[in-house]
Amino acid sequence: MNYRRKTTQGLSVWLYVGWILSGLCYGPYAIFLNINIPMIIQPQSYGSLCAIVFIQMLYYDRKWTKGASVAAFVGYAVVGAGWEVGIWQAMKAAARNGVKGVDQAFGILSAIFLSGGFIPQIYQIWRDREVVGVSYAFLAIDSLGAVCSIMSLGFKQQIDGIALANYIGVFVVEVVVMVSALYLNPRATRRRALQVADEKDSPPPTAIGEEEEDNRRTEVA
Repeated sequence: MNYRRKTTQGLSVWLYVGWILSGLCYGPYAIFLNINIPMIIQPQSYGSLCAIVFIQMLYYDRKWTKGASVAAFVGYAVVGAGWEVGIWQAMKAAARNGVKGVDQAFGILSAIFLSGGFIPQIYQIWRDREVVGVSYAFLAIDSLGAVCSIMSLGFKQQIDGIALANYIGVFVVEVVVMVSALYLNPRATRRRALQVADEKDSPPPTAIGEEEEDNRRTEVA
């Protein structure tokens, strides 16, 4: 969608920064708990998609060159991979030494970044009184993915509360965005249509000036 529009207008940069950070925290957490293979792959792929959107913001709206944009994504991939491996090893070392709570801390951080990233986007929607730049197909697919992830947790012997909170948070907020689009976007379309109609009905400024000049001359005569 951004590629077709050649802009990321309507998207909050902080939304994707938050989602990238969430993926970097949830990735090693999911690997450490060995939840299941799809849910281990999910934060990696999701974080990469968010990074691509962030790079599009730099390329389309900040006018970065293609080379700089590609280099930024490669840098993210390398640093992110090293970060996740390091945090995963730290979690394993903490578990061996009887230190509790390290894995849970990163799981909680993931939930905070994930939910907190939505706040700037919701504010932007409220400010613009319209949902712009958001792919409804992506939201629908991602919401369905969240539902499937929630269901998959039910097949575990013990449901992980942090993972459950992550997926419930994603589902709730994405539904809020879709409902906002259904409510606000038709009104925004009508508002623009009325504005165009008013501009067409209003005479141009030069015509108004000529009419006033003619009336003045008539009064003088």
